[in-house]
Amino acid sequence: SPFQGQVHPGVTSAAMSTIVGPGVNGAVAGSEVTFLITARDALGNRNTRGGDAFRVRFLEDSAAPVLTITPQRTLDTATQPSLPTGEYLVTYMVAMANSYTLQVDLTTSAGARVPVGTSVLPVMHSAKSPFTVKVEEANTPFLAQLSFLSGAGISQATAGMPGLFSVATFDRAGVPMIIGGRSMRFKLDGETVEQGMAAFDDKQNGQYGVTYIVTVAGTYSLIVM
Repeated sequence: SPFQGQVHPGVTSAAMSTIVGPGVNGAVAGSEVTFLITARDALGNRNTRGGDAFRVRFLEDSAAPVLTITPQRTLDTATQPSLPTGEYLVTYMVAMANSYTLQVDLTTSAGARVPVGTSVLPVMHSAKSPFTVKVEEANTPFLAQLSFLSGAGISQATAGMPGLFSVATFDRAGVPMIIGGRSMRFKLDGETVEQGMAAFDDKQNGQYGVTYIVTVAGTYSLIVM
């Protein structure tokens, strides 16, 4: 005494397993998106045994998705072989924009198919199967209110010197934009910032770099439109 022992997770519970990731919110037509299923037992412990028979499908035939489920494993090292993590990466792509119903279930040892995530607490931010995903057109307008700004230039700059910040764009469904070419404007203290007053660098992946110069010191407000 004392003795050491290991407590293993129980059998995977469909109701307590979780579904998280960007593909839960939606997708862009013609582009791959992912989400992660994590196998958990009835107490919420991750089940790392692997081999769980999760099934993912769109209920609408019109979705005609390209869809894969890939069990995740740890890296194989010289001292430790690759092992299951209890996570399953789902990748899907839908060609046509529309609202679709996505169903995730677990086939039990008795052959029953049980919906996943139905008893997960809200704090886990997990989807409950079945759930609706909105697939947007690739050229859908971004929603400025959901755009994310980062960089020193959003809070401070030096008069006469370049101020820099980045913008990550999201569509109206909250899905990150993955292509460029969006038309956006900025206002600095109510005055629209056009090309020439600032340099806009389209990264062609839904993100943009902005460089601007203010010549008069003061406090300014910056708005993305």
